[in-house]
Amino acid sequence: MKVKLRMRRIFLIAMAIFAMILPIGAQQTFAFTSANTNASGLSYHDGYIYVANFVDSKISKISDDGTITDVINFNNGEPYSLDFDSEGNFYYTFAYIGYPIDKIYKISSTDFSEGIGNPAEISTEVITGGVFLYGLAFHPITGDFYFGDYVLKKLYTISKKDFNDFPIPVTSPKVHEIGTMPYSVSDIAFDSIGNLYFSYSSWITKVTADDFADGHIDNPIHNYVITAEN
Repeated sequence: MKVKLRMRRIFLIAMAIFAMILPIGAQQTFAFTSANTNASGLSYHDGYIYVANFVDSKISKISDDGTITDVINFNNGEPYSLDFDSEGNFYYTFAYIGYPIDKIYKISSTDFSEGIGNPAEISTEVITGGVFLYGLAFHPITGDFYFGDYVLKKLYTISKKDFNDFPIPVTSPKVHEIGTMPYSVSDIAFDSIGNLYFSYSSWITKVTADDFADGHIDNPIHNYVITAEN
């Protein structure tokens, strides 16, 4: 019961953030208000909402009419967060069981399709050497890569020009720490103008684009309340 309640909180937070990160120009309307997916993380790509199903060990996508299609099955692995870069390459992390939690993985856009049954064969290790890597996201304007470590409570970034020659160790000069938070980082998202949001349990923290323009988070807005006006 505790796991289900935790996942419900995470899903509600993710849906709230998703409402802000859907590209303004997309003008897409989804005809459903909820979906039973056991989602821990989600991302919008190419007309679908993609969700990491923590409980059932799979990645699924949801169409605008609410139809759910399974894309990747991990067997005992527990996918946690996910995102796409501007070229359609897919990135994901794991939680707890089955796979290393100190890494971030990539599946190229050419290999990403429905019905992937053995993702290990087509996945590339992108980031290695973390403690508990959870959240990840690409900046909507610069294309820079951001990720967090749940245990160390840190947020990191790698510039788009340096995001190559994988795997990249967390200790690499390419990786820049932009802040240590007072609590753990579960998932990360950007809105369309580059403001950063990250979640933990039932809390959301907002970091304005101006705040970390100098490469460091100085004034995070904790316990941020998302409304239609902001």
